[in-house]
Amino acid sequence: MNEKLKQQLAKTAKTLCEYYGIADQTNRVDTILPGVRIFRIDRYHKLAPQMYEQGIVIIFQGNKIGYVNQHQFGYDVERCLIVTTPYPISCETFASPEMPLMGINIDLDINVISELVSLMQLEHPCWKTGDMRCGVATSQMTEPMYLCMLELLSVLHNPLDTKSTWYGFDPTFLLLFIAKRTGIFTGALLRAG
Repeated sequence: MNEKLKQQLAKTAKTLCEYYGIADQTNRVDTILPGVRIFRIDRYHKLAPQMYEQGIVIIFQGNKIGYVNQHQFGYDVERCLIVTTPYPISCETFASPEMPLMGINIDLDINVISELVSLMQLEHPCWKTGDMRCGVATSQMTEPMYLCMLELLSVLHNPLDTKSTWYGFDPTFLLLFIAKRTGIFTGALLRAG
């Protein structure tokens, strides 16, 4: 992803944190769009267990390292985290007041995802099963995904814009981008479904 887009996302996430009253604190809040939460962390957190709900976590500034059993993975501005089933993940957070970690959580409906995977398998019988540890994986973000996130962050400042632009928002389009490129969901979703 180009640097200009990274800076624009971080700036927009910062103004969104201000809008939701978390510009000067560590917090996670619901946005006006159901199933979408913005978060901000302003200090380093040593390795500690956290319960993650199923969904996609996209970071706009900062980074985390997660551990599931013996598997270590990083997620940051370049890689999103996908959790297909609620799961405890031990995480280390890298942030400071000068460079807070900012991101967004988007809930995913497992039934919709399972249906999408089934359709993709019917359409592409050779679609591979990727490696996922306990329903947790990371995936490289693409420019179209980030442009979509930039649009989402931009409208979350205004209830009217959000309702008119994102009415009926279905985050499975993100999953489709990721799944078509990597196939990482198939095995985990078949086990979960």
